[in-house]
Amino acid sequence: MAALRLGLIGAGRWGRAYIRTIGAMAEVTLAAVASANPETPTLVPPGCALTDDWRAMIALPQVEAVIVATPPALHAAMATAAIEAGKPVLVEKPFTMNLREAEAVAELARRRGIALVVEHTHLFAPAFRELVRRIPTLGALTLLRGRANAEGPFRPDAPVLWDWGAHDVAMAIGVAGRPSSQSGRVIERRLGVANAEAIALTLGWDTGLAADIALSNILGPKRRQFEAIGAKGSLLFDDLAAAKLTFLPASRAAEPIAIAGPLPLTQAVAEFAVAARHPPDPAALALALDVVDVLEACEHSMIR
Repeated sequence: MAALRLGLIGAGRWGRAYIRTIGAMAEVTLAAVASANPETPTLVPPGCALTDDWRAMIALPQVEAVIVATPPALHAAMATAAIEAGKPVLVEKPFTMNLREAEAVAELARRRGIALVVEHTHLFAPAFRELVRRIPTLGALTLLRGRANAEGPFRPDAPVLWDWGAHDVAMAIGVAGRPSSQSGRVIERRLGVANAEAIALTLGWDTGLAADIALSNILGPKRRQFEAIGAKGSLLFDDLAAAKLTFLPASRAAEPIAIAGPLPLTQAVAEFAVAARHPPDPAALALALDVVDVLEACEHSMIR
């Protein structure tokens, strides 16, 4: 099957990661990039079309599918335009920063039968997928624990809740489904710096399971962990460790689990290349909407 010809909107930090990833893959090729970044011509392969007009890029006949890697406020309009043009779209997380927009884009994709994928990075990580596969070995789950902190980055376009919280909420839903309750609170804010804060999220399920998620871009050292804890032990996904998945039995020493597979972004793009040739996946769309719904509810609780 011929490589899927992709158009990329955005060549910032994560857009550059897409350019590198696509360049190393056989399933896809980078046909066009829409970006105002003056360095973009030095980043793309020969023959890749360049424009600063994202609408014009979507309309290019050589573009078969679109990746949106821009500030979140632009995601809904760009994904909508791609779907209306009949082109599958991969949207960076957060999908959108309000549920109304997310539902409108998802409904359009359903009506048109156009694939829509949200790139919740850790859901594509082989270590996290192995964690989900091994959940039954833990017995009854009692707690999900997310921990992510570092010094920066401070994104003016997305607070920590939406930038980092999208990861942990997506993983929690990936393990246990949509929670029945959710709330958030601000622990600390750094004055004079936009979106520099430490926050905590609490999720609950009717089964009694809870999730405790702590996120901060003002505290070091850097950490990115998600743990599922049950009656027989726990499974720890540590994205920054050499052993990315560890089983912690209740009564024995920790057991690192060997994990093989591509980088999460490579896996996401490869799966998008397959999904692009099929109607949208109802389960994946439901999860993407649930993430936005939960984050929006947490945001409202933090404002009150």
